[in-house]
Amino acid sequence: MSSLNPIPALFATVLLLTIPLTAAAENGTAYKIGVVNSKEIFDNYNKQTEEYAKLRVKRDAAQEPIDLLSEQITKDKEHYDTNADTMPEDEKRVLEEKIESAVTRYKAEFERAQQDIDRLEKKLLREILEDIQIAIQEVGAKYDYHLIFENGQENISNLAGRAGGLLYSSTTLNMTQRVIDHLNEQQ
Repeated sequence: MSSLNPIPALFATVLLLTIPLTAAAENGTAYKIGVVNSKEIFDNYNKQTEEYAKLRVKRDAAQEPIDLLSEQITKDKEHYDTNADTMPEDEKRVLEEKIESAVTRYKAEFERAQQDIDRLEKKLLREILEDIQIAIQEVGAKYDYHLIFENGQENISNLAGRAGGLLYSSTTLNMTQRVIDHLNEQQ
């Protein structure tokens, strides 16, 4: 169990957002804040749909020889089970070795194909998520948004295995140097 309490982090986020927004209200400057559902963007991104369709074709092509090998193993096993009692011992042993060898090859081919598809899918996912992040930043800058947050339970942050929240912030809201100056003034 984590000993980190999310409340102070949430408070700090709210505080950091409140300070510039309060200052903006005092100055009469309006900040634009937007929300996006990145999962919906992901699901409706044409490149994602097209590239995953191509990946499925590759997966199916890789699966074909594995399925053929599985069928051959099944046939050999059925032949063995049906005829084992009447088969000569050396023929029986040869068939057992053939089945064992085919099962080993099947496992290796299946694992290799799965690793290849997983690798291609991870690469594709990284590219798609990067495209989406760049698009969010470009739209934010183009339409003068100051902050863009994630909206929704299912989002690309979940797909990417990272925490969601702020997806874009205008450089006008960056208070990093102010905080550094404040800390250094304290010494």
